[in-house]
Amino acid sequence: MSKSNLVVIFLSMLLFLSACKKENTEFVRISSSLGDTVALQGLSGTEVRNSTISGSQPGDNAMRSVFVDLSKDVQTQVLRSSWDLGFACNNENFTVILNHSRGATAAQLDKIDITTVGEADTSALLAGKTLELGNSFTNIDPVDGIFTNYLAGTVFKQISATTADNKVFIVNRGLSGLLKADGTPIQPIWEKVQVTRNTTGNGYIVKYGRIGLAVTTLEVFKDPAFNFQYISFIGGRVAVEPAKALWDIQWTYSTYKTSATTPVAVAVPDFVLINFAGGVTASEIKYTSAAEAERAYAGFSASNLEGLVYSAERDVIGTNWRTISTTGTTSTVNRDRLYVIKDAKNNIYVLRFNSFTSADGGTRGLPVIAYKRIQEGAED
Repeated sequence: MSKSNLVVIFLSMLLFLSACKKENTEFVRISSSLGDTVALQGLSGTEVRNSTISGSQPGDNAMRSVFVDLSKDVQTQVLRSSWDLGFACNNENFTVILNHSRGATAAQLDKIDITTVGEADTSALLAGKTLELGNSFTNIDPVDGIFTNYLAGTVFKQISATTADNKVFIVNRGLSGLLKADGTPIQPIWEKVQVTRNTTGNGYIVKYGRIGLAVTTLEVFKDPAFNFQYISFIGGRVAVEPAKALWDIQWTYSTYKTSATTPVAVAVPDFVLINFAGGVTASEIKYTSAAEAERAYAGFSASNLEGLVYSAERDVIGTNWRTISTTGTTSTVNRDRLYVIKDAKNNIYVLRFNSFTSADGGTRGLPVIAYKRIQEGAED
């Protein structure tokens, strides 16, 4: 036997022995975070004071949405203006969502050929102020409820497998909190949009364009690791929210509703959503005073979890955590309450809001939260 053959046999035996040892390899579990106190980085540095509102501060119009993963102590910031439409990634739904963080609205036309849509098709929408917030809830996506109801109530509804059934929509991209350099609101931009399913059945075909301009066609594929995939009418496909297993709450602007007897659709800042599409639930606990809530947070333990009822609704936290004054000078955190957050792996955290304006020791656009782990969930 040649020397070279002996070398080959020797190396093969080493590889075999190495492979056999793999079954004895031990993996060390990485525990979820014990908790932290962090300022959510909602400011992009481009904010300006709204010159049309007395007492306005730049931070009132924070440009970023902030996603927080409590178990990993990670926050992800995304410009609210970076996307226009989201596309559901679960197997059951072919659903399109509007950018709630911009106050986007939409209305369906009675046309299936997007190339024939012109100014005449939008004149009635303009005259009736149909695509302005403050009217009915018909032209916005749901502002509360559980995920399945949310998808069932979107303006675009379910995208049909029959291409000819998917009509053209006019989308008002929204301008909530988006200002020019001089502090005046940006004028809304309308786009014509048509969405169909792709031929493989694992995504969408999107056609869009401004009135009188060329139509762009884009394909968007589902990715089961995410709740939604996103596009911008300016930049095409864009990354927005992290993978669905990698965030728990989102602080942002959002389309919501007034608290009046007959509520109307409005855009509100400092809105907190739970990842209701990703299996996150939450419970609000109110106390008789801020001092009692402070003591409860300091001594919170697993025994305090008994009897809690968790909600999977989008707005279980919403705007409940803070009070906004008409001038903004006395807007403060509601210190009489805590929130218990349970993620999809059953990690459970108790969370409180510490500050969000100068009136409570904070900075507008940089809200401070504190949280600590009460129960560790399944392995990552």
